[in-house]
Amino acid sequence: MSQAGHSIPVVRARESFLTSGDLPADTVSGLVSASWQRSLAAGVSDLTNVLDRGYIADLDLQSRFVQCALPVIDRLEVELNDLAVSIALTDRHSRVLIRRDNQRLLGGRFDNVYFAPGFSYSEGEVGTNGVGTALASGKAVFITGHEHFAENITQFACAGTPIRDPLTGLIQGVLDLSCLAGDASPFMHALAQQAARNIEVELRASGSVHQQAVLEQFLRASRAGRGPVLSLGGDVFMSDTRANQQLIPQEKAFLREIASGLTGLRDSMVLDVQLPTGRTARVRPETVTVGAEVAGVVLRVDLSAPELRTRRIAVKSIGMPEVPGDSSVWRRVTGEVLEAARTGLPVVVTGESGSGKLALLTAAHRRSFPTRPLIVLDCRTGTPFAQPPDTLDPTRQPTLMLAHLDELPGGYDDLDHALQSLGHTGWLVATMADANTERPQSDSAAGQLDLVLRHFGGSISVPPLRHRIDDLPQLVSHLLGMLAPRRTVACTPGALRVLLGHDWPGNVAELRDALRTALIRRPVGDLRAEDLPETCFVSGGRRLTPIEAAERTAIVRALIQAGGNRRDAAVLVGIARSSLYRKIQAYGIRVGQKLTG
Repeated sequence: MSQAGHSIPVVRARESFLTSGDLPADTVSGLVSASWQRSLAAGVSDLTNVLDRGYIADLDLQSRFVQCALPVIDRLEVELNDLAVSIALTDRHSRVLIRRDNQRLLGGRFDNVYFAPGFSYSEGEVGTNGVGTALASGKAVFITGHEHFAENITQFACAGTPIRDPLTGLIQGVLDLSCLAGDASPFMHALAQQAARNIEVELRASGSVHQQAVLEQFLRASRAGRGPVLSLGGDVFMSDTRANQQLIPQEKAFLREIASGLTGLRDSMVLDVQLPTGRTARVRPETVTVGAEVAGVVLRVDLSAPELRTRRIAVKSIGMPEVPGDSSVWRRVTGEVLEAARTGLPVVVTGESGSGKLALLTAAHRRSFPTRPLIVLDCRTGTPFAQPPDTLDPTRQPTLMLAHLDELPGGYDDLDHALQSLGHTGWLVATMADANTERPQSDSAAGQLDLVLRHFGGSISVPPLRHRIDDLPQLVSHLLGMLAPRRTVACTPGALRVLLGHDWPGNVAELRDALRTALIRRPVGDLRAEDLPETCFVSGGRRLTPIEAAERTAIVRALIQAGGNRRDAAVLVGIARSSLYRKIQAYGIRVGQKLTG
């Protein structure tokens, strides 16, 4: 076992350097002394609290780099099962992506110094260490004991080796082996280097000729362009730094779908698209070929096309106050529904649950046929025409709405016969869930439903709220007027920021429920961020167990109570700060410092 980092000469050399800047000759390696100099120049001076810093979320664990590293890490974990060593993988920004511990106690010690997924261990922030120094020097390093710059981590030893992408030669991250300094051994240095080489072999094997061609074009476009650049080659989707800074995950996912549909098309085309957040973008695709084969596509994205904004402003709102919204996608949908009503075209309106299908058709009926009755038949209760309603008088030409058509428990044949014999002369409409979410499960049920769909001449898709987020301020004002008609109330800017940042899986119905809860919590005055339900502060994610949901609620309430201060919130919840950061990421919690105003 090596104790070099704890030897008296090293301890004295470190103390001398930190107090006077003097460094006795031949006490530490040139690599360590150079790192100490860089750490000092970077301003890493608060040695007792240097690790107390913010958390960096949005870790990409599905990248080619991580996927190639995982098999190597899995094998290494088995080989080191009996040793008190932790395995870590970081990205090229020194952020810890993965950490594997074979001893719980050792993992707890690393948690205490924030050597955990999501935290940065760059040399400029933490000082000399196995991750940051390996990246800063571009070399494999073995840092132990008091060779570390910060006092907090002198108890550890770490061997870090940079990992380079064989296709580009660029460093992708670091493979690090860490343990307590008293358990350090030179074998860790060699083992870390071998593991890093094995990851590079995996990277080389995963990089086909086609992927190399796409990567080269992607890098050229990124270096030459001023806007976001993305590429898709096979299953490999890449985005440059500008794309990661300027586009949210939903927008990148949307552009990936566009890229998959553009592969092989001519380069000269230019697309003006509406992103899920309502922003406009001009997309220029560049097809990448290898010989006669298409390898992939590179997208240059312009987020500041002035002609798009001008065109968007010039379009006038349809003007149905019951279903407010001025986004281009909402104007298109409302225009299509009103045109169907004007021509009497029977239509099926599809969309996610809570997106406002019934409200849209009801508003269109009232605007187009103010003197005619509207008959809504809920198909979930059984065959709609088992007992035809008395109000269905053909001479009055009522609008007939078959709500939740795809949820009819049975009897599509009966519904088909009823529609044939009814002789309905008014407007016929129906609502259904999106085809990829809640259509009947069996082929026979789907075939029966198709018989009924023959009575309709078209379909219109209602976008989810997250795809027309620009309409949210108008929707908030409209819903508050409905929920509190005798009260003058609005949302503060802080509350509106929270609402705009949520992805609204429950759509307009969820927004209505959120505002109802906030009105109850704040009976007088404008609604503030802390009045909103806890679910408004999270986005995406899996379905939680009741215990997880309760824990998430407690964390959100603590963050709100602490004004977004995570240190104070951790104290309120009673968990370690590093654990709080990981749970914030796992639950998709979004509570920043700006909760008021």
